[in-house]
Amino acid sequence: MFIKNSTKVASLGMTLIEVSTVILLVGIIASIAYPSYQQHLMRSHRANVQTDLLTLQLQLEARYDRSNPSFINGYDFQIVSEGQCTVCNSSSNVEFAITSAATYTLQATSHFGDDDVCNTMTLTQAQHKAPTLCWGQ
Repeated sequence: MFIKNSTKVASLGMTLIEVSTVILLVGIIASIAYPSYQQHLMRSHRANVQTDLLTLQLQLEARYDRSNPSFINGYDFQIVSEGQCTVCNSSSNVEFAITSAATYTLQATSHFGDDDVCNTMTLTQAQHKAPTLCWGQ
């Protein structure tokens, strides 16, 4: 009687085809997800800039004092100093400016990515928001 000794050999690794398949799948998923992620970051950054412009406007209106001689037309425009907003939450890649005559215009210029349409957003004293595409109107 002949007894064959059969032992199972455990596989200790992955074949090159399995590794290549996994790399291919990860690449496909990343190529689909990355543009969506970039859009999400851009929309999030845009929303932060909008919030900061509205916060800046509210602070200007709250600090309005026509009797203060250091204020221009009653507004404390020192709330923006050297392009930085003292009451805003945006990071250093946003530059703020206030232009004033009889009314004021708030402007935020973003240095974040390639968002050409919404790099510069404005908000006037009369609530005019530009560009309207960026403000969701």
